[in-house]
This record gives sequence, structure tokens and C-alpha cells, in this order.
Amino acid sequence: RSQFNTMRDAVDAAGLESKFYAYLEEHGMIWDDDAISLTVDVADMTARKLAAIRCHATQFGPDHNWRRATPELAQQVMGQEHFVLAATHGDNRGQLNGLIE
Repeated sequence: RSQFNTMRDAVDAAGLESKFYAYLEEHGMIWDDDAISLTVDVADMTARKLAAIRCHATQFGPDHNWRRATPELAQQVMGQEHFVLAATHGDNRGQLNGLIE
């Protein structure tokens, strides 16, 4: 939840539309911090992620946040990816050390 709040606040501070975050919260798509099993630093990939999003002009029109976001905002908002372990076998629960264990 804290990363979600950071993302929403950054978008608000940039003067961009943040109603998408209300949608995520309304539909239970925001995880509490203690539910996160793994956080991966992907800050080095944010320029590529933003470029890939911008390639989808029909889904992300000219006024969409990601078409107007600065590289700095993209890095702040998309610089980490969070994963929640959905199912386990035996005692393999809790925090993960990587995507493949």
C-alpha cells in the first residue's frame, strides 16, 4: 500500500489525472505492504517500459498520463515491481529472495 500511495502522490504532484488509482483501490488491486513477497528494483528499465507503453497509441491516447509523464516521474512510479506469492506448497511462505527460487 505504501508504494501505491507514493505512486498516487507523485502523479498528483505532477498535475496528472490520478483517478486510475481510485479504480485500483476500489477493485481490490492494491496489496498491503505485509502481503508483498518480493520487491524487484527495475529502475534501469523504466525508460524501456515507458517507451513500450507509448507504442500502444490506441490504448494510451495523446492525453493519457503515460504519454505525458516525464522520464523522472516514470522512474519514480515504475522503478520497482512488487510480487505477491499466490500459492505455496508446504512451508514455503513469506518473503522470497528472487523470482526463481
